[in-house]
Amino acid sequence: MALLRCEDCGGPVSDQATACPKCGRPTGLLDLSDPRVCPNCEQLGIIKSSGVHGVAEITTTIAMTFLFLVPGLLIYFYLSAKPWCEVCHERPPEAEVSNASLWTLTACVIFLAWLYFVA
Repeated sequence: MALLRCEDCGGPVSDQATACPKCGRPTGLLDLSDPRVCPNCEQLGIIKSSGVHGVAEITTTIAMTFLFLVPGLLIYFYLSAKPWCEVCHERPPEAEVSNASLWTLTACVIFLAWLYFVA
């Protein structure tokens, strides 16, 4: 185990460390192209988790489940397939889910149900 110099602050960094202990600069041991590395915090923490995360996702899912059972379940399964970072508690940029997309999905399901039952 050797000590190297940090490129940003010049402090000592172990050759086995993933970041400088003084300034936090990543040492490059993590491959940022690895799908498990979060692009927000650059830490190894992205998992395929089940369920929904975040206040907006949880409240929208609960509201849709109580208002319309089928859209609520569809939103739950849609969000379950999206990756989630356990370190920074955010979704990666390519997996962001906006409230507008959730409500659009709900409106489409309601419209299809209306077409099925009324038309």
